[in-house]
Amino acid sequence: MLRLIALVLILTGCAGGAVDEFAYNPKAAEANAELGKSYLQRGDYEVAMGKLKRALKYNAESVNANHYIAELYRRLNKMNDADRHYKLAISYSVNDSALYNNYGVYLCGEKRVDEALVQFESVLKNPVYRYPELVHENIGLCMLQNGRMKMAEDSLRKAVSINPKLPKSLFELSKISFQRDRLFSARAFINRHLEISEPSAETLWLAMEIETKLKDATAVKSYRAQLLEKFPLSDEAEKIHRLDKR
Repeated sequence: MLRLIALVLILTGCAGGAVDEFAYNPKAAEANAELGKSYLQRGDYEVAMGKLKRALKYNAESVNANHYIAELYRRLNKMNDADRHYKLAISYSVNDSALYNNYGVYLCGEKRVDEALVQFESVLKNPVYRYPELVHENIGLCMLQNGRMKMAEDSLRKAVSINPKLPKSLFELSKISFQRDRLFSARAFINRHLEISEPSAETLWLAMEIETKLKDATAVKSYRAQLLEKFPLSDEAEKIHRLDKR
């Protein structure tokens, strides 16, 4: 009888205690955070959001979950939510350079340039961070967006001095050089860009403009033909047609 009573008590205790599916579980949080990051990178934002919210239910202080959901909110243009989760991620983190870099990109997009520079510079102080060239590129792009042309050019040049195969930096340096009438420099940068990146209507148009000023008719003809063949419906192709009608 005593054994039966004990068994009943055990079963009653099990039935009465509700199981919390989202009890604190750091491993489950990180697993869901990484899944969320993967879906985020693929552009599947709905699934990414579900995974990242699930991660935060397992551990609200997960640096990665807060970081990745901040990135997701940034891409969805929900900036208040992005800012809140970036700040949470930073408050829980210890020297997470990728996080500081991404927060810098976010701050720059919000025109909080000086705050962005603080984040970028904190990354550059990390001697073991693997991608300093991308931080210099981000600084350069940020400065371009905010009209600080000297700092933009200096930062982009630093980026390509570390890694000569950065398409964005090479393209922007070509544009800056062209705007400042440094035509041979502009040509060199756009040629380097086209060697490592598929052409776009924008890059071919810039190459055309450079070669037009340099009076290289053969190069102009080549870039023009490529642009019209590959991007016949682009704004740049329309510009060519308008010029032809003059």
